[in-house]
Parts: sequence; structure tokens; C-alpha cells
Amino acid sequence: LDLIAKKIDPISILLPKNMPNRILGSNIEETKVVQTLISIGLKVELEDANHFLVTVPTFRPDLTRRIDLVEEIGRMIGFDNLLDALPIGQLGYRHQRRNDAPITQHTQPIQENEMLASIREVRLAVANQGFSEAVNWAIADASKLDALRGEENRILIQNPVTEDRTTMRTTLLTGLLDNIAHNIARGAEKIALFEIGTIFPNTFNQHNERNEPLSFAAVLSGQTPQTWFEKTRSFVGQDLAQLIAVLDKTLRRSLSIVTAPPRIWAHPGITSDITLNNQVIGWIGAIHPKVLDNWKIEQTVFALEINLQAVLLSKKTSFRHVELPKMSSSKRDLALLVDRAMAYAKVREVIDGIKNKFLEQVILFDLYEGENIDPTKKSLALRMTYRKKNGSLTDKQIESAHQRVTNQLITSLDATQR
Repeated sequence: LDLIAKKIDPISILLPKNMPNRILGSNIEETKVVQTLISIGLKVELEDANHFLVTVPTFRPDLTRRIDLVEEIGRMIGFDNLLDALPIGQLGYRHQRRNDAPITQHTQPIQENEMLASIREVRLAVANQGFSEAVNWAIADASKLDALRGEENRILIQNPVTEDRTTMRTTLLTGLLDNIAHNIARGAEKIALFEIGTIFPNTFNQHNERNEPLSFAAVLSGQTPQTWFEKTRSFVGQDLAQLIAVLDKTLRRSLSIVTAPPRIWAHPGITSDITLNNQVIGWIGAIHPKVLDNWKIEQTVFALEINLQAVLLSKKTSFRHVELPKMSSSKRDLALLVDRAMAYAKVREVIDGIKNKFLEQVILFDLYEGENIDPTKKSLALRMTYRKKNGSLTDKQIESAHQRVTNQLITSLDATQR
């Protein structure tokens, strides 16, 4: 009588032909690789010119990844029979081997690791904005993850070191909110932190390997420091949203902020999605006060998190240098009453869709909710910049362009001009 705890099905693993030699630092012929895998009961088929499709039988449940197959090849050939040399890999933090030289070549060409260089640039750029980097545990408190993410399929720790850290993190925000609570308890007035690290959603890629994407997260809470030219004030969402422009410029990708659906951990009306090539790769907004209760945080916390790995693997945007304007600009202000629940991302979408050859820039410089306006409304103060590239604008041209922009905003946002 056999007692089967769970059913095990055969799995298929896509193995690159050059992977065994690249990992083992050897020069094993392809026929030898195939014979070795077949000898231990695996089925090997040619998937394409660069890959083998290896089917693993049910009696080898220990073989689930490509690296497991490479280890088996090394074990069967004999580690003593491999080349007596260090495997060729990354040299230090900044460099990696180029793939255009034979593995047996004694001196290997190197090149800068573009992904690591980009991460270093992100660290420097964000730190220059006044943020400090945090490094937190990858093991998280399950109850705090429930508050932030809701119920989800997670990777549990079989033998946790402590009772409260029992699962792998699926977001960087649990650790950053721990940092905020720690700083508030010690009287910190300005808390601006970021973290770059791996998260562990319990999902798998096409090679049956766990997805462990690199993520970027930042949090902002408290007040701005007082200077000789500016009084202290509470941070607002726009202070954190500036990081999107910094990342956009640093990484040379076109990141956009768009309207987002409601989320359990986000404050309603103060949350937007971050997109790249029309794909959602993150979010930005305010953490819901009920979620912050789990950390005993009573002040507003703005946060953002993006899939940094997806951004780094995407194609860079080609930027075109534009000649500096020679003509002076003209500015006009506009105050609109819109629904209080309307996210600014919706307003931004409408602004970005305006087609006017004289309109150069639109910025939000004030937001008001309170006395003397309808409690269901909020007032947005926008500043428009108009400029003509090859000449000076007349007052008539400016007023005509401004009126067309105003009418389009009022119609699209169902707004009222103040």
C-alpha cells in the first residue's frame, strides 16, 4: 500500500545549450550533454537551435530548475574531470563577461554590467533628492502583509526564526513602514526612505522557476525642513511624485502616472498607477490610515513601488535634444472646481491630451479643500505656460489659446471655473 501525499506530474524544463559549459566552466560537447541526461532517465528533445526541452520523470522530484540539470551533468561527468579553473562569471560589482568569446579562451573580455550600473545610478539619483537608503529583511510579518496586500499565495518559512516573521515579503513596504514607525518613535520630523531589493511572489516563469523580481520602493512622511527661504510644511503627494520624473530621466524610460482602481491599502482618491509602455509596473499614493494602524502610525505616509526589473529589461527611450527657446513665455493661471474624489492622474490625462501648438507646460501649484467651496468639491490651481517657437505671441493669440485650453478642461473634467 503506497500513501501518496500529493500527485507529482512530469515537468518540462527548457535548457539553453550553452548553459552547462557557461556554469561549469567546461567544454562539454552537446552530444555528451544529451547522453548524460538520458542516462539518468530524462527525456531530451531539440526545442530549437539554442535550446533542449528536457522532460523530468516523476521519480526525480528534486529536478525542477535549469540549474538542477546543470548540477546533474557535472555530477555524472565528475567534478574532478572538469577544467581546473575558476568558472568565468561577474568580475566585481560593475563588470561581467562578454558572450562573444569562446569559453576556453584564457583571457576573457569584460564589459560593464548595464543593469548593475543602472541600479547604482538610481541609488545616487534618489539619494540626491534627500532620500536615505534602507536595507530590510526579506522575511516579513504575515499579519502586516495581510494589511498591505490582502490574502495572497505566499512562500512560507518552514522553520521561522521568530513567531512574527514567517513568510517571504511580496512588497518592500512592510520593512519601510517598520522604519517609519521606528523613526517617529525617536522624534524624526522628516522621513524620506527608499529601498531596492528582491520580492518573492509565489509565481513561476516559463522555465518553471520562481519569479523573484527586483523592486524599488520609497516612502515619505512628516515635514519639510525649515530653511532661510522656505517655512516648514507637511509633505504632499507631489513631493514624492517628483521621484517618477527623476527615475524617468535616470533610466531613460518613459514612465507615466494614470488613474488607478481602488486598493485596500491605499487612501481613496490619492492613488495612481505607474505605467511603462501602457503596462502597469507600479503605483504611487497615500497609505490608508486603517493600514497604518497596524504600525501605530498616525501621520500621513506617501509611498510608491515599481517593478524595477521590468523597467531595466525594457528598451530605453530615445531622447531628442531640443534647442533652447529664444522667445519669452507667457503664463496664465486657472482655478477649477472638480469632484473631491477625482484623482489628479485623471486631470493629468486630460492635460496631456490637449493639442495646442502654443501650450508648453501645465503645472498644478495649489490644491484647496475647505471653507467657501462645496464640500463635495476641491479647487485645483493650474499654471499654463504659452510660447511661440519662432516669434512673439500677441495678447490676442495668448487669450485665444488659453480660452480653448480652459474650455477643453472644463468640458472633459465636468469642472467649474472659479
